[in-house]
Amino acid sequence: MRWSRTSGGPPVAVDLGTSRIRVRGPRGGHRYDGASVIAVTTGSRQVVAVGDQAGRILGRTPPDIEAVVPLSRGVVTDFDAAALLLRHALGDGGP
Repeated sequence: MRWSRTSGGPPVAVDLGTSRIRVRGPRGGHRYDGASVIAVTTGSRQVVAVGDQAGRILGRTPPDIEAVVPLSRGVVTDFDAAALLLRHALGDGGP
């Protein structure tokens, strides 16, 4: 895990894994722990669900929603989706 600062706040450790993303606070407490999945609308890429909630609909989405797994085998395969997921995990936006 790598320690970094978000928006001038306290340092956090981010583990951007293929199956789960974890964010820990400076004292080791979990700030976020969820599946590395994000659901977005197909046209505008608006966030519909993130993490475990998006993971539950993976493979069962209606035609206008796409569930994206932005990492594969440790490599970012969808940069935009990974950025949205990370932004949500860090508490800077999302549903």
